[in-house]
Amino acid sequence: MLKVNKTLNSIEFTDCCVGAEGCKALVNALECNTSLTRLGLRSCPIGDEGYKVLANALKTNTTLAEIDLAGNKYYVYQHCAEGVKSIISSLEKNTTLKNLKLERCGIDAETCEALGEMLQVNRTITHFSIAENAFGYEGCEALALALHSNKTLTSVWLTRCDIDDDGCEELADMLKLNKTLESLWLDDNKFAYQGCKALAEALEMNKSITYLNIEGNNLRNGGEDALNDSLQGNDTLRTLLAGDDSDKRWYWSLKHSRVLHRKKMLLSKPFYLGGQEVPAEMLELIVSYMWTDLPDSL
Repeated sequence: MLKVNKTLNSIEFTDCCVGAEGCKALVNALECNTSLTRLGLRSCPIGDEGYKVLANALKTNTTLAEIDLAGNKYYVYQHCAEGVKSIISSLEKNTTLKNLKLERCGIDAETCEALGEMLQVNRTITHFSIAENAFGYEGCEALALALHSNKTLTSVWLTRCDIDDDGCEELADMLKLNKTLESLWLDDNKFAYQGCKALAEALEMNKSITYLNIEGNNLRNGGEDALNDSLQGNDTLRTLLAGDDSDKRWYWSLKHSRVLHRKKMLLSKPFYLGGQEVPAEMLELIVSYMWTDLPDSL
């Protein structure tokens, strides 16, 4: 069907036993298809051979803009760690893919090094997610090195990646130099005050990040104050998600929004507090209280 269809632009297989042979059939169809822009193979055991077949296709494919291979963690550990690396390496030559999803794919520090090498030469990927992969500090180091020089990525998801203070500091150093990254997800990791302080220092210098999610990390014992101080010199950040529960998240966002308003931030775009868009009438009410002192704690 894909060989002759000229209108279908997205196809997704989830929890399907596609296998290596099924992957070969897909690749053969993609050689003829000129309309498909998105391919999803979520939680599909295509095996090491299947990944390598797909990787070879990506070297020459000129239509796919998004590929989603999320959820293959259990299969990767047993059969296709090298296959995932081959996918990553193939993107050094791909010139059309913009969105890459490798969540829960068993990516470790070594695979992150391959990913970092690819990102240093790839000029088309703008969004990528490797959330829920336990690559730790060494993985962060490799990614940060790549993002120092990358000029195309705008959104990166690093949720639940076992990032500690040291890893967070590597990413923070990257943010001081990167001029294109706009959205960064670091929620549900393992960093605390030192990592938060490093991010705060980076935000004082960074002029591109508009969205930062650091929920689910230990930001107490000074981390909040460090971030609050950094925002006084930042005119770019529009959405900061942080805190451990909805009440503190709302309060903390309100506290930061007051700082942003003092910097004469434009509010014509959607404005968020606690992760929810604020209606215009409510925003006007909040702004009217911006200069009212808030307590340091709830």
